[in-house]
Amino acid sequence: FPVTIVGVVDAWLLGCVRFARQELFGKVSPSWSEAYNALDFRNPEALESIIKAHMDGWREVSITPGAVILFRVMNRDAHVGLYLGKGLFLHTLYNCETAIVPLEDWNHRIVAVYDTE
Repeated sequence: FPVTIVGVVDAWLLGCVRFARQELFGKVSPSWSEAYNALDFRNPEALESIIKAHMDGWREVSITPGAVILFRVMNRDAHVGLYLGKGLFLHTLYNCETAIVPLEDWNHRIVAVYDTE
């Protein structure tokens, strides 16, 4: 699927992850909305650079419920998911549907796991 779709999906997903972390786990996440509003999704490196530029306040952690997982997709560290616990995570598929899937299916793509607390 085109990088443009990946960028739009993950821009939406970061908002979804932010909301779900607050609602399900009481964890506050920084908003990246200003960065995404200025993002040119035709640039294949744009999403990856936005993620790397906005890592302040996040620290790498062991996987726990409410943690955000960074995945490598299409040779870019540019896909995120929210770990829900019990081996499941929330993410968005290329067709913009949100899904809860087993993490074991994506283990080979994990770059790092982050949390703000």
